[in-house]
Amino acid sequence: MDQGIVVSKDGRCAVVLTKDGSFKSVKLKKTVDLSVGQRVLHDDLSLINMKRLMALFIISAMIVCLSLMMVNRMNTREDTVAYISIDAFPSLEISLNKNLNVIQTRTFNKEAEHLLNHMSDKDVSLKTFFPELISQMGKSNPLEKDPMFMVTTTLTQAASKSDISKIKTHLLYILETNRQKLVKLGYDDYQMHDASLEERKKAIGQHLSTGKYVFYLDALRNHHTITIDQAKNIPLQQLRSMGTPLEKNQENLQIKEKDDSSSFKLDQKNGMNYSLAQ
Repeated sequence: MDQGIVVSKDGRCAVVLTKDGSFKSVKLKKTVDLSVGQRVLHDDLSLINMKRLMALFIISAMIVCLSLMMVNRMNTREDTVAYISIDAFPSLEISLNKNLNVIQTRTFNKEAEHLLNHMSDKDVSLKTFFPELISQMGKSNPLEKDPMFMVTTTLTQAASKSDISKIKTHLLYILETNRQKLVKLGYDDYQMHDASLEERKKAIGQHLSTGKYVFYLDALRNHHTITIDQAKNIPLQQLRSMGTPLEKNQENLQIKEKDDSSSFKLDQKNGMNYSLAQ
C-alpha cells in the first residue's frame, strides 16, 4: 500500500506527503534506502514489535503496582500513632491513627475473637470502641475471668507530642467514665502503663499481648522460671504478682467501688498525680 512521497529524511526517520495532502512522520526499516521524492510503501515501514511492546507494558504495570504498594505501606505506618493492648479475659490490641480512630485490631485469644465478631472494630473512634467492648464483655460469660483490667500503650515514631498528650488524656477519661461499669463486671483493679516498640515487637512475635509480655519480663527479672507458653495461660493478676512491683516502674491505677465522694489517682513515673472526683 502506497504511504506517500518522501519530502524529507533524517536517517531512518522520514516525513511523507500522503495522497490526501497531509504530512506524516514514519520510520523506515534498516534495509530500506529511499531518497526525497521516492514513494514509501507499507513494507518499507518499521512496525512496532507487539511482543516487545506487551512485555514493556507488563513490566511498567508491575513497577506501578509495586510503587503503589510501597506508598500504601508507608502511609499505613505513618498513620498508626499508637498501639493499645487491652487485657482482661479477652486479650487484644487496637491500632490508632492521629484522629484516635481504631484502624486495625489484633486478637490473642478466642474470647477476643468472639467479642470482636459482635463489634464494629474498625474505623470507629477510641471513645466509641471502649464502651462497646465493655458492653460486649458484660454479655459474655467466660469460664475463667481475670479480675484485672489492663491497658498498655505503645507509641510509634509517628506520634507527636500533642498526639501523646491526647492519647493519654483520652484513655484516662474513657477509663474513668466507664469505671462503674468495670466495677460491676468484677474488675476492682485496673492499670495503665507503657511499653516500647521493641517490647511490642517481641510480644507480637510470640503471639502474646504487649501488656502480658511486660509482666512476663517482670517475672523473669524477679527470678521466676517461666516460659512464654506458661505466661499465655497464667491469669494476668497472678502473672503480675510474680514480677517486680509495678509501682516502681510503671503507671499504676487502682479503682474500687466507693461512695459518691470517692476519687482515684494516677501515679506516673514523673511523680505527677491526677485525681478525678466522681
